[in-house]
Amino acid sequence: MKTLGGMVALLLVLTACTGGGNSEPTTQDATPKASETPESLKRDTSPAEPAWTVDLDVIGQPAVVGTVAVVISRESGKRLAINGIDTATGTKTWSHPFSPNDVVPGISLIPRTTRTAAGEERVVFFLAPDKPGTDERDLYTPIVSVDPVTGDIDQRSEPIQATEAASACDDGTDVCVNGAEVGADAYSNLRLDLEKGTLREGEDGAPKDARLIGSAGLFSTNDRPGEKLGVRRDGKTLWSTSLDTVFGKGFTSDNGWAFAHETGPDRYTGSVGAPNDTVTVGDDDETPFVYELSKQKLISFSGKDGTVAWSRDGADPCFKPTDFDDEQAVEVIEHPVRCLVSGTLSVVDNVTTTEGVTMTLEGYDPTTGETVWSHRVADAAATAYYDETPRVLIRDGATVVTTLDDGPSLVDTATGRTAPVGDATFLCQTGTVDFDYVTPWTLDGKKVFGRHGTGLLSSCGADGSPVAGGPTVAAVRDGGIAVDDSTYVLSSDDGVVGYRIP
Repeated sequence: MKTLGGMVALLLVLTACTGGGNSEPTTQDATPKASETPESLKRDTSPAEPAWTVDLDVIGQPAVVGTVAVVISRESGKRLAINGIDTATGTKTWSHPFSPNDVVPGISLIPRTTRTAAGEERVVFFLAPDKPGTDERDLYTPIVSVDPVTGDIDQRSEPIQATEAASACDDGTDVCVNGAEVGADAYSNLRLDLEKGTLREGEDGAPKDARLIGSAGLFSTNDRPGEKLGVRRDGKTLWSTSLDTVFGKGFTSDNGWAFAHETGPDRYTGSVGAPNDTVTVGDDDETPFVYELSKQKLISFSGKDGTVAWSRDGADPCFKPTDFDDEQAVEVIEHPVRCLVSGTLSVVDNVTTTEGVTMTLEGYDPTTGETVWSHRVADAAATAYYDETPRVLIRDGATVVTTLDDGPSLVDTATGRTAPVGDATFLCQTGTVDFDYVTPWTLDGKKVFGRHGTGLLSSCGADGSPVAGGPTVAAVRDGGIAVDDSTYVLSSDDGVVGYRIP
């Protein structure tokens, strides 16, 4: 998910749909008796003991490359570093100064990886200078390609300026980014060849005067009014159409976006910021942001030609992890869920308040959008979801944890069947890790600007409340990042933690 900053844009990004699949859901009584609890909802409650811990001031979850965990950390002097950790021993084997370059501050900083044409995995990022510069030209930083095992830099581009992160090209190799070399008149789509080390104009990326808002070439244009949505691949625009035609009048990616891409059916499902026409003035004469959750819209459409398969008004793609959420490309999502929501969310001076929030959790057919099961979420739990309360994280999408009218429950996303949580322990994900970063340039007299990573994890109950002690085996398998069938890593307040589970 790429947003324009903070919780406001995050919630603007969550949208829903009209048309096919828009029938009113009917809550199902799918709760089994204790003796009939589905296998998918049974949990291993034995404690999981850390195998190792690396003390780093991390800003988000690690990415696993082979047997190496790659994570970004805060360093002294409001600087950042990217680090490699051997997941077998917990040894930090390498570190480099990391630069966000000119990437939009609302976009979470995460580790990114790619492959060479020969299939070798690489970590890619903008290499920061050893010390902050004083000249605006110091904003230009090279893209580097790093061997994840040794940490050696094997390719380094000429310095560039870019408003998007350096990441894998659409074919999964090399590095592509929209940026400008020193002295260039305009930004262009650039490709760093990881075999030759050459930087050239590439075919991947958004068309001119547009930006990518999803993987595999999904873009929106800079036209205002008249913003367009489309897909560009291999240097050719497959299709583009008015955003108003797809989502409706007033929707815009300026207020955020969130799209998952399923590569198998070549299907995008997601949303852009809904209209915000309810604005009032507070007592201190500050204008708060007031957002009607029911105005959201979730839409699913073809990547090949833009044909809309279904839409759902008042829905958002809920219960998703926030780390790596702008790279949601998967083969297929077998049993997706969404939330039908209503109520008001207000933000004044970065303080979020809610009123009258309701939520219904829905499982749906990804092809037609038709609701196949649904459960009403307790109002207190629905409100907590939007009040930035830590949320239970289950990465595989097979289950969801929430509080229904009859109490905290596990929900099987394939069938909608539920089971009471009891005293089970989970891992909860915090909101984004916010921090200040010192830049090599000065803007309006400032050299320090706010940025953010993703969320950290900690032991919790089903309602998000903290739980003393470490996580259970089930919690680690739910929320940790798998290295293999028995090794998991995660980022917490303690740093990067590794677990070995028999």
